[in-house]
Amino acid sequence: MPSDQLAELGKTEVTVRGPASGKDLGVLLYRPDASTVLAYSNICSHQGCAVGTETPEANFYCACHASRYDYKDGSVLAGPAPKGLTRYAASIKGQDIVVYPPLDA
Repeated sequence: MPSDQLAELGKTEVTVRGPASGKDLGVLLYRPDASTVLAYSNICSHQGCAVGTETPEANFYCACHASRYDYKDGSVLAGPAPKGLTRYAASIKGQDIVVYPPLDA
């Protein structure tokens, strides 16, 4: 995605293609500053529901059972999720945000 579409301190949801499966993967992005972007799987560790960015608070939220995750590191803020979100490598290359999902995804 173009980096100018995600402002500093912004968060959004995107879809990337898994390198092995060719399937679409949901990814949550957070941009803490102009040169950094953090990427996480959008799959909740509780029961596999999709985690989103549309929340009344500044965190990632699973609407299925109200798990909340910290957008700064993917850790669980409120359960029942047993563990944090899986983090993906991501970078800003030129004018683009690039996400590197696991090779087996």
